[in-house]
Amino acid sequence: MRFARAWLPVILWSAVILMASTDSFSSNESRGWLASVFGPELADALNITVRKLGHVVAYGVLGVLAWRADRRLVVAICIALIVAVTDETRQSMTLLRTGSPWDVLLDVTAAWLGIMLLIRAGMRWPKLQPPRS
Repeated sequence: MRFARAWLPVILWSAVILMASTDSFSSNESRGWLASVFGPELADALNITVRKLGHVVAYGVLGVLAWRADRRLVVAICIALIVAVTDETRQSMTLLRTGSPWDVLLDVTAAWLGIMLLIRAGMRWPKLQPPRS
């Protein structure tokens, strides 16, 4: 039970990130939506900003969840790195997307930043206790 409570959120959030590696979440798709809401003049700048902010938020959350599951920074960062490399590799295999090592760097940095902000803010989850017999 402890394993599930600790790691299930990490696994599920990783799955959400990897589901976004498809052409359905391509730059063309998000730009089209942004252009319809904000107009074509702002769509390009907003598209880049929103997409990179999405990386920061998604991997910041992943870093925090991984740190919650295993309080070792190196483990949390390695998990973020594995998911980021998998994400970018999957993107490079689609028709409309490309994988970028710069996005991997952004993702790992965002995971680290999420953990550091959590620690700096003094937020702590109680340690997950083993189940009682």
